[in-house]
Amino acid sequence: MYFRRLAELQDEEIDLLRAALHLARIQYPGLEVERYREMVDRWAAELHQRGEQTSSGLSHYLFEELGFRGNQQFYHDPRNSFLNDVLERRLGIPITLSLVYVELGQRLGLQIEGVGLPGHFIVRDRARNVLIDPFCQGKELSLSDCQARVQAIYGSSAQLEPEMIAAASARSILRRMMNNLRQIWQEQDDYKHLLQLLQLYLALFPDSPGELKQRAWLYARCHDLSAALADLERYCFLYPEQPDAADVLLELQRLQETLTGVN
Repeated sequence: MYFRRLAELQDEEIDLLRAALHLARIQYPGLEVERYREMVDRWAAELHQRGEQTSSGLSHYLFEELGFRGNQQFYHDPRNSFLNDVLERRLGIPITLSLVYVELGQRLGLQIEGVGLPGHFIVRDRARNVLIDPFCQGKELSLSDCQARVQAIYGSSAQLEPEMIAAASARSILRRMMNNLRQIWQEQDDYKHLLQLLQLYLALFPDSPGELKQRAWLYARCHDLSAALADLERYCFLYPEQPDAADVLLELQRLQETLTGVN
């Protein structure tokens, strides 16, 4: 499995573009990863040929010429989280548009990095020390802009902390993309895709407590009691001090009795 191999890599070794396209295979099993990588490479080559190797030139190309923009009207459309759809439709949410920006910027030799601002992913041009919002067509942000966003989420007394505008790791970007899809599919009661997502999540982030419990529940819904039992046993072994440990043990006993009765 691709994501299991990914888990063995150091963060700086992760090909984020490739990983995001593999994530989209949940929805599009036959997706041709290299086709979309070549698309990004072609755009970068065109910018190289023009000599456009600045973040302002990149913003103009992406948002004015190619027409990328934030999908404000249908923000929760799952296609905004699948990178192949984002590249084809040129519509996305902050994190997927930022990913495109970072990948193009890096191919141009720019010092572009993702920034996991709470509730709204952005990028930074380290060379210029400028924060940029790809969801708003490359608008440059001040620290005051970021402070206002943090207060909108956490309340007027909240402060913008340094870690809120620190560079995001490849793993944290993938985790955030997965969590976006997880929320969408939970709201849609799409258990099939949600289970597939959790398989990938736990391959990359093994033994995550909330995900282990949720996968066990999904396995039980799909009548795979043995798999549900294995996840709950793992959870109880790893997290015996969790507040819900007693409830999980009861559920574990119930599943064991059910499985014994089936056999």
